[in-house]
Amino acid sequence: MSLRLAYVGVEASRLDDWQEFSDLAGLQAVPSRDALFLRMDEKARRFIITEGKADDHAFSGFEAESVEEFDRTLERLKREGIPFAHGDEAGAELRAVDRYVLFRDPEGLQHEIAYGCRDADTPFAPKVENRGYVTGAEGLGHIAINCKDYAACEAFMTTALGAGLSDHIFSDFGQSTVQVSFLHLNPRHHSIAYAQFPFETSRKIDHIMIEAMELTDVLKAQARMMDRNIPITISLGEHPNDHAVSFYCTTPSGFRLEIAANCIKVTPGEWEATVYDYFSMWGHRVSA
Repeated sequence: MSLRLAYVGVEASRLDDWQEFSDLAGLQAVPSRDALFLRMDEKARRFIITEGKADDHAFSGFEAESVEEFDRTLERLKREGIPFAHGDEAGAELRAVDRYVLFRDPEGLQHEIAYGCRDADTPFAPKVENRGYVTGAEGLGHIAINCKDYAACEAFMTTALGAGLSDHIFSDFGQSTVQVSFLHLNPRHHSIAYAQFPFETSRKIDHIMIEAMELTDVLKAQARMMDRNIPITISLGEHPNDHAVSFYCTTPSGFRLEIAANCIKVTPGEWEATVYDYFSMWGHRVSA
């Protein structure tokens, strides 16, 4: 398997604020009649932000690198008895893909398998100068999803997509424990994570991570966010599992964006999973 997280759909109530936020993050906003598209490389769509009240996850798209892999993935879903539906022409145009199918995880969230994610007609051109982002075979980054049963979601994605387990983090949270499963599909340490908190969360998206090519661009993005009073919910620090040096800020929809650099790679099929009991090697202080 070499699927990669190709795009994320978000239903948002403040599209104008998202456009400004994307500039601060070093992304390129492309408004259209139907959605606000955010670019981070040559692809036409990485974030697909449509107007609505949810301010949360709408869909996640995983791209197959070939028609053959797309077909093999559909055969896998059929074999495992996982229901899926083919996307229509309008949906394919919104996503700028040739074909896609959709299915739902144990949380009821819509995930998609796509083929033929199109490049934009123009080069990536953010309003701020940066060296770009780590994408390509590793996709746009990762998405972390809040869930009621991390083990069930982990088992489902392992079955549906052939995801590999990278790590678990089981960390004390007051009188209880936060339980997180990190899953890989390609050399990126994790493309999807499921986090089970000991309380009800207000959104399904915990955060989305994008990885800058240079650490300097992470620091510059943090400075821009602070200058515009965008809440920094978790300060700069380093995670123990993927060694991402990152900070977290609040998006206009209320979930967090993690901007990172220096993430390690894994070798699918050879990587040995580890269990950690902490989230950070240094820094990553949570704001009150």
